[in-house]
Amino acid sequence: MYSVLEIAKYIIDKCTEDRCPVSNLQLQKILYYVQREFLQQGTKAFPEEIEA
Repeated sequence: MYSVLEIAKYIIDKCTEDRCPVSNLQLQKILYYVQREFLQQGTKAFPEEIEA
C-alpha cells in the first residue's frame, strides 16, 4: 500500500514529464480511478478515504 501523496506526486511528475499538466480536479479523478482499480483486485492503493 502506498501513501496517497506518493501516488499523487508520481501522477503529477509523469504528467509534467509528458508535457500534459494535470489540474486539481483531474488529479482527484485519477486518484479515484486508481483506488477503484486496486479495490477491484482486492486491495487498496492508499489507506486514506476519498471524500466528496
